Amino acid sequence: MAVTRIPLSQRTLDRIYFCFFVSHIPTTLLVDGVAIYPPRFVPQFLKDFISWYISFSGDPLIGGLASGARDFYWFRSFIFLEVFFQLPVFAIAAYCLYYNKRWVYPLLIVYGASTSTTLLPCVYHLLSPQIPAPAPLPGSSKSFSFTSLFDDIPPRSGELSNLQLLILLGSYIPFFLFPFAITVDMCRRVSRALVRQEKSEAQAKSR
Repeated sequence: MAVTRIPLSQRTLDRIYFCFFVSHIPTTLLVDGVAIYPPRFVPQFLKDFISWYISFSGDPLIGGLASGARDFYWFRSFIFLEVFFQLPVFAIAAYCLYYNKRWVYPLLIVYGASTSTTLLPCVYHLLSPQIPAPAPLPGSSKSFSFTSLFDDIPPRSGELSNLQLLILLGSYIPFFLFPFAITVDMCRRVSRALVRQEKSEAQAKSR
């Protein structure tokens, strides 16, 4: 007997997850991933956008990575993980959630656990006292060049303002909470499926 597929519009949580994964794709490609792209492949508008973002938000993680500081190599490793593992998962998850393919649940557990684990130290870093903010970037886009990451960005100085901290927490915390919630929810779904399977096997043996 063919199983009737429940449309995405009738699966509230899956619809929320679907929107999260789809919206995350351009963020990874156009913002986070820029830090590890070969410089010759980065268009000028992306360089200018990252320059503006660091000046506006004072993001100490992106700014630290952009300055080439060795203290932020750990964060660069997270970017590699995001581009080469999480990005393919976004596309796979969006497809499977749309078509209600339940075999994706274990992959989403791995994704959610991995992502929430990497986001936790980022949030902790933002909440640590005396977080320095990147110094304002040069006004001319011509001075903003890529040789390794963002080599022309001056060293960081100053501290985050309250508004900048709120903006950053509003940007980072959802990317911790959503994967964490996905992990818990998918574990619940897999556990319920296993319980049903065990009951079915027990009933078959008792016949």
